[in-house]
Amino acid sequence: MGTVTVRVSTDTRDRIAELAREAGRPMSAVIDEAIRDYEHKKFFEDFNRQVAATRADPQAWADYQAETAVFEKAAGDGLEAQQDEPAAQCD
Repeated sequence: MGTVTVRVSTDTRDRIAELAREAGRPMSAVIDEAIRDYEHKKFFEDFNRQVAATRADPQAWADYQAETAVFEKAAGDGLEAQQDEPAAQCD
């Protein structure tokens, strides 16, 4: 993997260095993780904005609900969903 130099303020560099020191990881790993977290956050912000726009349009929302209704029985096990049981946890 190649590297490049990116200019950041001294304060930002110091903050990254402190986080890296605390985690016992390289500064580049801290930056990589921060970017992944930012991309994840941005994805869901965009998704939620698009859902809100769809909900604001009654016809678009009805179309969306009709389109996704087929997934209601996607489990294909013939069992009704049980609302009072806690969801299974994956470890």
